[in-house]
Amino acid sequence: MLESFSPQSSAEKLIFCMLTEHLNYSTANAATCLASAILTPGDPKTRRQALARPDREQWLDAERTEIHNMEKKNVWSVVDRADIGDKTPIRHTWVYKLKKAASADVPPRYRARLVARGDLLEFEETEDNYSPTANFEMVRLLLALAAGNDLRIATHDIAAAYLNAELDADQVYYLEPPEILNLPNHQVLQLHRALYGLRVSAKKWYEKLSSTLRVIGFIAIGHDEILFLYRSPSFHIAATIYVDDIILWYSNQQAQDFFVDNLSKFFEFSHNEDLGFFLGAELHQDIERGFITMSQEHFLASIAKRFEVPQKRTTTILPESYIKLFSEEDTIVTDRRQHKLYQSAIGSLLYLQACSRPDISFAVSLLSRRSRAPRIKDCFALNHLMQFCYTTKSIHLRWDRRGTPHGKQFLHNSLLAASDASWGECKSTRKSQTGLLLLLNGSLVSYSSKLQKSVSLSSTESELQACSNAVQLIIVFRQLLKELGFAQPTPT
Repeated sequence: MLESFSPQSSAEKLIFCMLTEHLNYSTANAATCLASAILTPGDPKTRRQALARPDREQWLDAERTEIHNMEKKNVWSVVDRADIGDKTPIRHTWVYKLKKAASADVPPRYRARLVARGDLLEFEETEDNYSPTANFEMVRLLLALAAGNDLRIATHDIAAAYLNAELDADQVYYLEPPEILNLPNHQVLQLHRALYGLRVSAKKWYEKLSSTLRVIGFIAIGHDEILFLYRSPSFHIAATIYVDDIILWYSNQQAQDFFVDNLSKFFEFSHNEDLGFFLGAELHQDIERGFITMSQEHFLASIAKRFEVPQKRTTTILPESYIKLFSEEDTIVTDRRQHKLYQSAIGSLLYLQACSRPDISFAVSLLSRRSRAPRIKDCFALNHLMQFCYTTKSIHLRWDRRGTPHGKQFLHNSLLAASDASWGECKSTRKSQTGLLLLLNGSLVSYSSKLQKSVSLSSTESELQACSNAVQLIIVFRQLLKELGFAQPTPT
């Protein structure tokens, strides 16, 4: 069997290496297989790598651009090392990214970001660095309402977002100057703004952006205050924020012009009324036909390239049926690099599932439980699942102005919910599995497939747990819909 097996993908190479290792075969070399699986070309990880590449000048230009932007925003001032007392300057690192454009005619952009090593600072338990940010449920809710009510969608990306936020007077940080500044050894940088990497930066930026939106006239709704609403007699706007990205729906062009004109008084940003990409998902709106779609074909293509998923091999069957049959006594993956590859693939699939692929929720839930100690058969199942996702990459979510089909009618702006549960699904813990979904205007706004937190003594108990979780979710969404002006007149 093994002599005739020719590994096609990185996942298969991983499996082949493990089989030859545990069955004492000498026909494959584990290191060679893993090298081809993991060492794929990509962005430089360190400055040394960036400067050793043929395109080093482009990376240096990107660094100079970053430094210029920071100096323009007065991110720091130069001080003598002797004047900072017993304070220890923070180390820094560079993060490099080659950002490809949607069109092949547009050259890629070289981006370099200076990041403080805030992870090396001593953590204080009294620190309050919480910064709320939008999740995919919030984004899908806005898309569903926009599709159902002929509202337009636009996305905005704020340039150098964190650097717009000032540090408090008692938040004093010093930074070792980057090499490109060519400062003498006796000088360091005192930070005045929320540099990327500081633990306080995310919170300071959220406070800056949310206070700016309030100054413009928005009000925050929801318990997390990540959804903002603006109403006037002539238009209304709803927006949610994900770090430096803003997605909003608006009722007419006057609303969009109002938002752009006012936000440009405070920040530099790019705006896109043709949607395109948002958080790794492709958004498309057809105003005339009245629908919005969310897909991830480009993200799946990048996964397929990274993990070398065979493009000519196809499968349209999920691996759930045989994942559940796997024995806990199967051979465990012991090689750390193999383990890392498994976890990396699971992370990619979790992101895919959370964004636009509810159909793989159960399979990903099962495989992610083995992330700490994956077994050989888990790797086979993972490879199968990745192949399934690539084969069905055109699957997408679609919201429609007609509403959600329900019997012989369509429910417009009406929230529908469903829950289900297995009993004793997990063979090792005997915990049950809960499945939840909420629909609005033709497609899902929330969904999940998770293991329950406690063991149910009967199938009735597991069903009640699932129903309880669904009710909690319904309450949150009904309240949000009410605050957005779409109160539910009937029970969900």
